Formats: sequence, C-alpha cells, structure tokens
Amino acid sequence: MDPKIQKWVQEDIMTPDGVLKFFAERFAENDFTDAEKHQLRRTFDLLSQDGMLHDLRFEAHLQKKVLLPSSLEDAGPILYRSLLYLSQFPFDQKPVSSLTFDGLVRALSWADMEKSFKATGGGSFTRAKSPADCRRIIFQSLATTRDGKKLPFDVETARKESERRAFEFYPHQEEWLAGEVKTNNDEDGDEMFHDYLDILFEVQDTELGYAPLGRDEFRPLAQQFHGKDSYLHHLTIPQDQFRLFVQLLVLGCFGRSVTPIEEMPELDHVVDLILAPFLQNPNIGITWDVFDRASKDMPGLFDGLTRLLSRLFYTPPNDRGPLPKPGSIGTLPILSQIAFCGWDAEEALCFPPKSYNASSPITASALKDQITASPTPLVLLVSGKRVTTGENVIFGYCLPYSVPGEPHPSFLFQLGPTYDVFRARDIDRPRCLKEGDSLILGESGNGVAVKFNRDCSHVTVSHRVSGQNSPAYAATESRGDWEAAVDVDGIEIWSEVS
Repeated sequence: MDPKIQKWVQEDIMTPDGVLKFFAERFAENDFTDAEKHQLRRTFDLLSQDGMLHDLRFEAHLQKKVLLPSSLEDAGPILYRSLLYLSQFPFDQKPVSSLTFDGLVRALSWADMEKSFKATGGGSFTRAKSPADCRRIIFQSLATTRDGKKLPFDVETARKESERRAFEFYPHQEEWLAGEVKTNNDEDGDEMFHDYLDILFEVQDTELGYAPLGRDEFRPLAQQFHGKDSYLHHLTIPQDQFRLFVQLLVLGCFGRSVTPIEEMPELDHVVDLILAPFLQNPNIGITWDVFDRASKDMPGLFDGLTRLLSRLFYTPPNDRGPLPKPGSIGTLPILSQIAFCGWDAEEALCFPPKSYNASSPITASALKDQITASPTPLVLLVSGKRVTTGENVIFGYCLPYSVPGEPHPSFLFQLGPTYDVFRARDIDRPRCLKEGDSLILGESGNGVAVKFNRDCSHVTVSHRVSGQNSPAYAATESRGDWEAAVDVDGIEIWSEVS
C-alpha cells in the first residue's frame, strides 16, 4: 500500500467514518441550494429525536405527506431501509438502524441519479460513472435477499455485461465525462468492489501542484473494505417488496395525492404493467441483470423517487411546482406511468389537458398544428380499442422539456396492454409528418409509427423490427413485427398551447 494512503488512513481520512464524512460535506456543499439545505435541516430537526431520525418518525412523515392507504403501510419501512443503506454506501458491512443528519444528506444524494452521477469520476485520472452505476446503487439499496446464489453464473459473461454498461451514456451526459470510460469488473472484483476504488480516489488529499494517486493505487485498501462476501450477482430484491416500492412511487412521485386510492381502480393494472419486465422468474427475487434491463427504459422511475424524497425533505414549500392535472384518460396512475417513461415529461402534465372525442373531434391537420406549434414540453395520449380483439389500448407521444446543452429526444410510448417506450434516434429529425389527409408520428415501415386518419377516429400502430434502418422511433427487438388497428375513444393533449 502506498505510504500516502497509509498516512490518510492514520489521519482518519480514509477510514469508513472519514469517507462518509467527506461525502456528506461534499453533497451538502455542491448539490443543495441554501434554501434546500435550510429546509432539510428544518425537516430533520422536526422529525429527529436525540439527533437521529428513526423509522417510526419517518413512516409517520411519509404517511402525512403522501396519504398512504393501509394497503401500503409496509412501503414506508422498505423506503427507510433503502435510505439506511444509501447513508452508509459503499460500506455495506456497516449497517445502521437510524439516520443522522449527515447520513440523510448522503442517502438523498445517492438516491438522486443526477447527484449520484456527478459524485465521482470528475477527474481525468479516474473512471467516469455511468448511468448503470447510478441505477445499481439504488438496486443494491433495495436488495435484501441473496437468491442469485441459486443461479448459474459465468464470470466472463458478467464482465462483458459490466463493460457494456460502463460504456452506455445518455447523449446529454457526454459533457460530464471528464473521467476515463472503462469497465468496473475485473479479476480483483465486480462493480461493488470498484465502487470503493471510485470513492477512495475522490477522498484523497491532493497537494496543490501534484497529480493525484491513480485509481489503481487504492486496490489494496479497497480489498480490505470490500472483503470477500459481497457479490453483485448474489443480490436480489424480493418481488413483493418491489411491488410496494413501485406502488409508492406511482402514488407519491408527484407529491401528496389529491385522489383517494379508492377512486383509482386502474392503479393495480398500471403497477402490473410497470412491474412486468422486472418479474422474469416467479421463484426468485429480482436480480441486477433483470433490474438493469427493465429500468434503463424507465429513466423517469428514478426521477419519481427523487421527486418523492425531495418533497419529503428538502424542497421549500414555495418552490414546489404545480401538481399534474389528470384527465379522463390520463388519471394519476397513468400520468405517473408516463413520467416514468422519460426525462421531464411531467413538465407538460402540469398544464390542463385538452380533450377530444366523438362529440368534440379533432382533425389530423389540427392535431399536427398543435404538435408542431407547441413549445416543449408536450404529451399526447390516445385511448381506444383494438379492432380485431376489442382490447383496450393506450399509447402516446412525448416531447420532453429540454434546455440548451441538454437535448432530450421525443419518444412514442405504449401504456397498455403492454408497457413500452420507443425512443427517437436523431434529436433534430422531424417526427410529425402529413401524408395526404393522414398524420404520421414516426416513419411508415421503419421502426414504430402511429398513423391517424383524417378525423382521428382511427389509428394504425405499426411496429417493424425487420429491416428497420435508422428509424425515427426504434422498435423493440424482442417484440418482433406487428400492426394494430385501433378505433379511437379519446385523445388528450397536455401542452402550454393546448
């Protein structure tokens, strides 16, 4: 071990307590405004007892803010256990039973994808953190079982998957890639081991004018901290607990629900659709591989967690934006489902929706004008019945909120009977085209396209995997080729100009 590292350990800089203290101070300094810090301290002081936030106080606070029904009374302990884990991350061998103020600061920051993404990997001598790393930290905080020990495991396949994830970034994140993009699974350990390397590199005390120690210099100390008992592929989330967690996010991601749960008969159906890609094996918990595949297509799921926690703890009351405006199609669970699809879709949902149906119709030409004339953001919902089966169908289009330097591409989505998202491949490409009297979102015969007839009473949804070539909206490989003719019951548009 390098003598400098030994010195930092002796000075309590690179002990678990020293590392945790460092990140509490960094997060508090860099990731919260003065108003947020004031609100966080005020909330903590009101809820804590002898300087600690205990589980019962937390659960009572959650119940008050979200109005949880009795069926979700077990969701509070699940969220609290997640925060306990995050408060000590990456030291999973250092369990705690309550939250200090510094621990709460760390937990809220690691639970926030944006804060977590910027927490490490900001220098040219270290490794850039990927979105998968941020998702994984949340996965680990929810994983309370070790069902993965029962499954076959191939180390080479796992390392290839780790490398793939390490190189996957969203387009708007590229400006943050100061660190080197490289894998975090090798002969010394998997991603959980490499978390220690990333963390320890950040904590080192670098003298002005001197280069920092390289990330690999911290491997001996990381091995001491990590031990030989923690493996990512062993971890699983119990399926019943994850259902409660998702139900909590659906109800609470926009803040205090104004609609009683008894008036949301579609809640369980929406939760089932969200959970479907996560529940691949009924006999074991949710593994990291399954969790990552399912959750990376729902980036807004974690935005929902951030919104819930920020409203619970640190968003000043006068900074809280308006609640979404439900419609006849877009009920609160449906709006949560849309928000989980992608970045900042909820910005549009705060406008009152404009509704169209047989008694108040809209033409394809007028619909195109609304879409193209609207500044971002915009959400379009269409509900109807499949002509061949009578099955209820909900799908739509989202133009997310974007700021200069952080463009978020539009996407098509399906909310029922299957939950899927079809993302744009080219941000600057037009998505809304007239074809005679019809309107097409996407490109006919290439990827996913939605075609409205002249009076928007009928649409055809086409999903083409075979032969798709740089499509406007990419089809999902595993779903193959299909087409659905739908008789439209209603259309709703959330937009500043709708």
